[in-house]
Amino acid sequence: MTNPIAYRAANTGLALGLCLAVFAIVSGILEKAHLTSPMLALAVTVVLAAGTWWAQGLRIRWVAALCGRLSSGRDATYLLVALVCGLALRGAWMLVGDVHLVGDASSYFEHAQELVTRQTFAFAQGEPEAHWPPGYPFLLYALFKLFGISTGMVIAANLLLFGITLAGVFLATRAIYNATAARIATLVILLWPNLLFLSTTGTKEAIVCALLPWVALLYHRAMQSRSARHALPLGLLMGMCVLTQPSLILLYGVLVLAYALAAGRWASKIVFALVVLVGMGAVIAPWSLRNHALYHRFVMVSVNGGDVFYRANNAAAKPGYNAPSDDSPLAGLDPVESDRRGYALATQWIKENPGDFARLALGKLVLYLGNDDTSLWQTFDDPANSQRGKPYYLLLMLANVYWMLIMLLLLVATWRSFKRSDSYWVLFAGIFICLLLIDALFEAGARHHVPLYGLMAIALGSLCANDDKRVASVT
Repeated sequence: MTNPIAYRAANTGLALGLCLAVFAIVSGILEKAHLTSPMLALAVTVVLAAGTWWAQGLRIRWVAALCGRLSSGRDATYLLVALVCGLALRGAWMLVGDVHLVGDASSYFEHAQELVTRQTFAFAQGEPEAHWPPGYPFLLYALFKLFGISTGMVIAANLLLFGITLAGVFLATRAIYNATAARIATLVILLWPNLLFLSTTGTKEAIVCALLPWVALLYHRAMQSRSARHALPLGLLMGMCVLTQPSLILLYGVLVLAYALAAGRWASKIVFALVVLVGMGAVIAPWSLRNHALYHRFVMVSVNGGDVFYRANNAAAKPGYNAPSDDSPLAGLDPVESDRRGYALATQWIKENPGDFARLALGKLVLYLGNDDTSLWQTFDDPANSQRGKPYYLLLMLANVYWMLIMLLLLVATWRSFKRSDSYWVLFAGIFICLLLIDALFEAGARHHVPLYGLMAIALGSLCANDDKRVASVT
């Protein structure tokens, strides 16, 4: 059983984070309507949260009816039908949007191409480097080697990752709750607009989105068995996440803390922490050794963290992307020194300007949570695109209405979870808050919340879980 105080603290933090998300979404909608009023956004948020609080005590008939309809038939058949429908939707979307490799996606594609043609991790005709994390380029590299270099492999990667996400969500939700909950969670993923839209874009977040439901599944099994046999594959998956997005190394602390807060012997908790660390090390260490040979210093994954941290935290910084400038104090430094000095300068600015930092961080969080349409924008990245007509803005509205509905239903699920002790909610709350803090500190962007999709779907599945199954999930 999870520590009751820790469980309530995690749930309270998650509820506050979800309320912030609702505020951010409302702010984004008002901004599009040229009504930039924080007080109005706060008032609408309070009304929505209060209405959701009132409604969550009622019997949600459509949820009950949906759960009943989805409770029959074989699990394997349901999952196969969901997969086929998801692939069909993505096939239809490919007829609408071309592959657009914007910003980071273009860099990842180029690095994967150079891995095939020159066997080096670099830009075209450039020197080997470690500015970019290698996870997404490694996936494209594997597909390039098998099927040739083309932008079509970006779509192939997204189709593969969708299948992995769907299966992971289904299996994790079924293990944590029950089969009906798993079908609801799968349906949430299947219908997610922005997850459909990103099928023609190149984004590393899709990899993390695909892996985290499997992390949740292995964590749950480790909690139930209290043995180390699930900890090693859990560590391997976490290592893949870190190679894709280095800041996710912080999730190791979330996993270990959530496991430590549950009942059990301290010996098993220490073994769990060590075995997960060994699994992560087995995946990350080869790349770290490559970086040491390149820079003659320890660089775990990449050397861009300090540069990003400084550009996101200085007197001229804005929420979101801040382009490098020629007059930056980091300009002209070697990559490792730039990384070190960037962290030092940003930390100094934060200490000297706590008020400005707090306002900047809040702006980042509003940007991080405020909309769920970045993949749609990337598909039609040219403002003059003739397809940016009424259908485009209808899809824009659909994506953000769905995102708001997800947040409000998660609030319902969170409030209901206060009545029980559920180990998954401690893990989910920890990851949600951790990613929130990462974007508050570093560079914020709406696409950065894509990794949470699968975990959110699992959480929503709990609305169709039986109380006895919920309790069983933490013993």
